[in-house]
Order: sequence, then C-alpha cells, then structure tokens
Amino acid sequence: DNNFVPDTLPDDALLKFRIGQNFGICDKDGHVVLPASFGWIGITREATAVVRREDNKLFVFDVKSRQPREVSSEVADNGVGMAFSEGLATFRNQKLAGYIDSSGKVATAPRFSGALNFEHGQAFVTIPNADGKTSSAATINKLGEIVSPPALGISEFYGDYAVARKGVGKLGVVNRNFEFVVKPEFETLL
Repeated sequence: DNNFVPDTLPDDALLKFRIGQNFGICDKDGHVVLPASFGWIGITREATAVVRREDNKLFVFDVKSRQPREVSSEVADNGVGMAFSEGLATFRNQKLAGYIDSSGKVATAPRFSGALNFEHGQAFVTIPNADGKTSSAATINKLGEIVSPPALGISEFYGDYAVARKGVGKLGVVNRNFEFVVKPEFETLL
C-alpha cells in the first residue's frame, strides 16, 4: 500500500520497514532499496548505516549510492551500536575495540578495551595494560596514533575540553591541544 508515506517527505527519503523478523529499506514510494533480509539496521549517520543480514554478516549501507558494502571479515562484532562519526565507526572483536571506515574495511585494528566516536579528529580510548585488568586512557587521531601526552590522565572530551590529571596529581581542564586552561588543583571536577 503506497498510502503509508506522507507527501511531505523529500524525494530522496528512505524508510526502514519490517517483514516478520527482518528489516529492509524502501524509498518514499514503497520501492524496495534493500530487501527485508536484515535482522538489524543501525543508526544512520553521515549517510551510512551498519546493517546485519539474517546470516549475521555485517554491511555498511551507503544511503547515497543505495548500496551495501560487506564489512571486513576481521570484524566479529554483531553491529549493534556501531555508528559512524567523522567517517569511522567503532567495533568490537572479542574483547577489544577498533574502527572501520565507511567502505567496511578495518581502519584501526582492535587494540583498545574501550573506544568512543571521533570528534574534531580525535577519539577517546582506553588501552589495556599488561596485567589485562586495568586500562589507561588516551586520545587518538584517525590513524590510531596516541596524541595525548602519556603522563596526562585524561577523560573523554566534552566539546573542546576534558578533565585531566597530571600524573597522580590533582584535576584540571585541558583543551584539545592538551594545554591546561584550568590549573590542576582540584580533588574533583565534573
């Protein structure tokens, strides 16, 4: 039935639909773009979405070309929660996290115990220590290189600022160049 779509949608609008337990994507006129053979369709960001076919294979669906591209077989993630930010999406492989690019290839191998989305070319990650029980925090660039100073205990950036601790000292606030804009002299900062 083509009456389910309001006339106010843009011509290039795509809609997620469900048949039984599977999902697909159609255009605003109801023409199928991606058949209902996907057990899960993720959040669309930057004109891409990670989708999982019913056989559990992951794909990156490109909204503009309307084509799915298979995600590298190195990615064992189930796809849930994967969303693109600045061209990269986090994934988990066993216990570690890494990043894929919008073509579905691994951009940064899984070596982090935690990884957040990129913002302003940087992402907050946690790196497992040798004991495997503790982690240290760092900020990486899109090449996966640590860009935050090793002696700077940093938390996630909120906009252009993050709470940081120099060594085992007190807390302050740093900018994206890791310069203190609030001196590290506080016991607690929120």
